[in-house]
Amino acid sequence: MALLRVAAILMFLTSRVTSDGQVTSGLERRLSFKSEFDVRCELIDYDNDSRRSLRTSIIRRKDQLQGLCEEDCMMSSTMDPFFECTKDHLTVYWPTDNLYNTTSQSPPATLSNKLKRKLSQSNVMKNMEIFIIFHSPPAIAANKNSRGESVDVVLYSTCVDQTKPYNVGSDQCT
Repeated sequence: MALLRVAAILMFLTSRVTSDGQVTSGLERRLSFKSEFDVRCELIDYDNDSRRSLRTSIIRRKDQLQGLCEEDCMMSSTMDPFFECTKDHLTVYWPTDNLYNTTSQSPPATLSNKLKRKLSQSNVMKNMEIFIIFHSPPAIAANKNSRGESVDVVLYSTCVDQTKPYNVGSDQCT
């Protein structure tokens, strides 16, 4: 009995309430903005100044995205923007505090369309650029998708318990 109570408490502590009022346990889906860039990964890892210049440009874009969000979303106060670079392909994520239940695979269409419309009306977002000091030229434009968008609106999956990795294949925290 005591073991069940401990399990229930742990489940409560690792659960969150989503934007649509549902409780998640273990896995969360977070509304995020995403851009992709073609850049040599070794330039990012070259030294602290390289990482700092990239980080500064990502944070600047976060502030601009918050201006576009207005009342529709709030850039995350608990999760910083982050990036992944693999095989000279840089992906940058700007998470918000809008959480959705684990059955959601994409952002609500109404919200996604509204945000995409705002993004398309912003010259800065239409021509998303980041800066890496040792890259030539230092301003790197984001890749555009088939609709000509350089910033996408996605749900990013992550584990509430940050010690557990998220497994994309099984869509679970393992």
